[in-house]
Amino acid sequence: MEPPTKPAAAEALPVPTPVALPAAPPVAAPAPSPVAAPKKEDVAPPPPAAEAPTAGASTADGGTPTSAADVATTLMTMGFEPKSVELVLEKHLGVEPESNLLEACTRELVQLSEWDSMLSDLEEMGFDDREKNTRLMIKNDGSVKRTVKDLVSM
Repeated sequence: MEPPTKPAAAEALPVPTPVALPAAPPVAAPAPSPVAAPKKEDVAPPPPAAEAPTAGASTADGGTPTSAADVATTLMTMGFEPKSVELVLEKHLGVEPESNLLEACTRELVQLSEWDSMLSDLEEMGFDDREKNTRLMIKNDGSVKRTVKDLVSM
């Protein structure tokens, strides 16, 4: 077998000429899913608000309610019971600056929901007026001892 020989410089290898390929057909976008939009009667209406926000409600820093009525509406929209909202607002109005009213009331209402077992304890002790117990728990910042003292002294 003979080793391969190199072609002479004059003998160049042929260069292939580019071939034009036909243009690819445009790709169509996938067809939309055949899922129908829900009918108007199938969509549940939003739950009614306990109190509609007042038009032109005063807000500070773009959205934080500052008036007591706006704070109450916001708290009830969050799902807090209207009676509890009223009790907490009663405690904080005039004490808290209006700019901090929403935060202070929200904090108090969250604590109130955690005081449920303590309110049940007060009922078991014979203090059956849950609304009065709740009002005094709020007044005493959740202290059962001070609440019992207030209840006994009444």
